[in-house]
Amino acid sequence: MLTRATAKALIPAAILTALVLFVFSTLQNFGPESAVRKFHEAASNLNETEISESIVQPSNPREVSFLVNQFIRALPPDSTFSLRDLASNRTAKSVTVTVIYRSNGRSISADWVAVKSPYGWRVDTHKTLVRWNQLIRSIPTEPL
Repeated sequence: MLTRATAKALIPAAILTALVLFVFSTLQNFGPESAVRKFHEAASNLNETEISESIVQPSNPREVSFLVNQFIRALPPDSTFSLRDLASNRTAKSVTVTVIYRSNGRSISADWVAVKSPYGWRVDTHKTLVRWNQLIRSIPTEPL
């Protein structure tokens, strides 16, 4: 049976536990990784409203269409993805997040740029495509 002192000690512990769980569950939807995750989920579901809310505005519709239709929607249907923050490319207002896509024992990765806007973290579609272009150009090729 609980004594009065034990019961008094359990109340603050329960409150602290509830507070920690609330903070962590709330914060999982903030930050650059969350912005990239939200964009992927919205693109997978072709939810135009959520896509628009997860990217930097104004955006170039052709760039957004390319990322959604030619990349995310082109992945195999059973694909899964996980996020990795690149700490070396992190500033107060910009973060490069690496997304690893897996399907049928294979994996590929792509870097996504998220920037902090007045409305929170958003995917910057233009900077993401510029980064992809830079990475492709930096791959050495064999001489002809």
